[in-house]
Amino acid sequence: MFAHVTNGTVDSVGHPPALAYDGTRWWDLRTLDLVTLATVGWFPVTEVTRPADTASTTWDVAYTLNGSVVVQSWVERPKTAEEIAAALAASNSNTIRQLLTDTLPALETITNTTNANMTGNTAAAAIKDEARAIRRIIRLLTDNLSATN
Repeated sequence: MFAHVTNGTVDSVGHPPALAYDGTRWWDLRTLDLVTLATVGWFPVTEVTRPADTASTTWDVAYTLNGSVVVQSWVERPKTAEEIAAALAASNSNTIRQLLTDTLPALETITNTTNANMTGNTAAAAIKDEARAIRRIIRLLTDNLSATN
């Protein structure tokens, strides 16, 4: 990865263009020659692994020019209410999917059992299991991920 630097400030990160014009001539950057790249403001980036988010914080990327290399760093900040809600929805979605997966064998057993083989307590439990599964499916299909029940 490379970063473009103007007046000591990183203004873009990514792959350099094939050609660059410096105001007086065109430069061929396809060879990724570091001297040529630096001539038109492109420098290699030293990447750093992003730290893991917590329940209340996340990390924003920052880039700093250090000699002839751009160094990537991470700045911790509190999560916004929207980010916290999105993380909760994603977690609930995963939980619901796992609960549905775990429920499948029991539901298959219930659907293969005849009414004559079910006692009152077994039938009531089966109906509750099916109702819970249906409720979870509806939550997933309607993106109502505020809870997992």
